[in-house]
Amino acid sequence: VSFKTACATITVTDATPWSEDFTLSDALNCWTLSSTGSKSWGISSGQLYHGYYGTSNDSSEAVTPIFDLTGVTNPYVAFKYKQPPFGGTNIDKFRVSYRSSATDDWTELAYYTNIEANFVNDTLALPNTSDTYQLNFCIIGGNGNGVYVDDLVIFNKVDGETPQPCDAPTSLTVTSKTQTSATITW
Repeated sequence: VSFKTACATITVTDATPWSEDFTLSDALNCWTLSSTGSKSWGISSGQLYHGYYGTSNDSSEAVTPIFDLTGVTNPYVAFKYKQPPFGGTNIDKFRVSYRSSATDDWTELAYYTNIEANFVNDTLALPNTSDTYQLNFCIIGGNGNGVYVDDLVIFNKVDGETPQPCDAPTSLTVTSKTQTSATITW
C-alpha cells in the first residue's frame, strides 16, 4: 500500500520568506511535474534540472506547491538558472509563469531564449497575489543541453534589496565543544 498526504499551502509573509535549494531528495514531493515528451524535471546535483538532449518542441512543466502570498507587501521571486547550449548554438527555451488560482490560465512572467552556460541570477515581481498562488517553470525543447534552476526564494522586496544565495563557508573551525553547544567560525 502506498499513499501520499496532501501538501499544505505554504504561507509567505513580509517577515517569513520561502526558499528551496533542491538539496533534499524529496524537494519535489509537493510539486506537479508534467511533460509532453519522454523526459521530465528532476533533481540533479542539488538543482532542479531538465535535460532534453536533442528533443525539439516538447515541453515540460514543474509547478510549485500552492503559496499564500496575501501577507507579502511587495512579493518577488529570485532564482538562478542556466541554459547551456548543445552543439554550440542549440538551446532549450525556458518560461516562468504564474497563476493566482488553480482555475486561472498561466500568465508569463519571463521567457528566456539566450545561451547561458553559467548560472545567472534573476528576480521577478509577482503580480496579482492570492492565497492559492503558483509558479510554473516550463522548458520548451530546442535541441539544447537542458535547463537548470536553483536557489528559489519568494520574499518581500524592500528598498531594492534582493536576497542572493550565500557562498558556502570556508575555513570552518569548531571549538569549545560540549554535549549541547559549540563555537563555529569561518
